[in-house]
Amino acid sequence: MNGYKLLADSYRDYLQKNELPKGTKNSIEKQIKALDIMADMDGEDILALYGTGAFNHITLGYAEKAMTIQKLPKGRREDVLSEIRFLHDTMGAEIAAS
Repeated sequence: MNGYKLLADSYRDYLQKNELPKGTKNSIEKQIKALDIMADMDGEDILALYGTGAFNHITLGYAEKAMTIQKLPKGRREDVLSEIRFLHDTMGAEIAAS
């Protein structure tokens, strides 16, 4: 059992014990679904999943928000985002994560 499985089970238990608005319940059910998938993956599988590019826009979104909060000039933010896009295209997730 890993952390993803434990968290999914915790969410399942929470859903059983609590009445929630439909939107909240649906959101938690989606989290459970994702966590169940992740529970069957090892570290290499997770890196391979990230390496598909499916999450690149999320990475860029977090980077953009962080740079905006830190008040980096817009031109500098674009330079950093461009570099991240380049790294997504040219570097494997296993290298970036090391």
